Amino acid sequence: MNERVLVIVDDPFESTTLVAALRMHEMDVIGEARTEAVAMNMQRRLNPDVVLLDMHFAGVSAIHIAINLRKKNPLVGIVILESCVDLRLIGDNNKEIPSGSKIVLKSLASDLNVLCNAIGNSTESALTQQEVEWIYGNSSLVEKGIHDLMAHLTDLQVSTLRLVVDGLTNAQIGREHFVSEKSVEQIISRLALVLNLQPDRNKNLRVQLVGEYYKWLGAPHHYLHLPEQTSIKFAAMELADIRTNWNQILDLLLDQDRIAWLSFFDARLAAFDGKVLTLDFSDSRKLGSAHEYSHARQRHHQLLSGVIKSCLDVDVEINEI
Repeated sequence: MNERVLVIVDDPFESTTLVAALRMHEMDVIGEARTEAVAMNMQRRLNPDVVLLDMHFAGVSAIHIAINLRKKNPLVGIVILESCVDLRLIGDNNKEIPSGSKIVLKSLASDLNVLCNAIGNSTESALTQQEVEWIYGNSSLVEKGIHDLMAHLTDLQVSTLRLVVDGLTNAQIGREHFVSEKSVEQIISRLALVLNLQPDRNKNLRVQLVGEYYKWLGAPHHYLHLPEQTSIKFAAMELADIRTNWNQILDLLLDQDRIAWLSFFDARLAAFDGKVLTLDFSDSRKLGSAHEYSHARQRHHQLLSGVIKSCLDVDVEINEI
């Protein structure tokens, strides 16, 4: 059977080239739609066998469109074009997609045989209500590696990553997920561990996480050259970043001044507001007055601030409680 296909892609260039390629492979493309309203109208008038839909549809959820199309015709085949290997990265998930749908990676769409086979099989999948199928085909080792990596991340971890990308602080992320700020720090640390992101005095951990996110979405490498105001949003130093590098900071301080190292090694990192780092010595002071070096304290603060500057490239003031 030569399925009658409705193409729903909002990008004019992508839609035109895709339709031309499909017709060259003798696919019966009966219409093109670039908005949800036009797509619903064309489905009602033309009654296509299969709908080919771009997941990244501007202004509306492509899954929402697919659900509405299936409501109008429970047997319509649905093929979705997607650029990343895990829908959680864009805030969606497989559970919401109509049964029997086929998801084809855009990197494979250039192989029209893969796409045409997905279109040809989609009606049978809709009829028998099969599970949603991801079609990876001969995808690159990078894409397969990302897919395997994403399988090790929980929904909470992926959601936290998306909020980091949006520029939220740990406190704001905690309020979004109804967890403590400390829990958010642990989630971010776990993300860094899974992604094998090593502490680096020349790189901000949150910026590295943003880079991994956009790499998974298939963004080109030049995405890192962001406007200055955008990179500032991502690069805001967090207490978690200082905690992650605290042992390295202390090691550098030890190289410069052993007495200063002794005075800070048992400090608890209590808070950081972007400028002032607050150290809590309350527990150690219960055991004595080892940290009451008022005559040398200012110099120790300067040494610690200097080491943090060299390690994390951020200016901080030291406060003690």
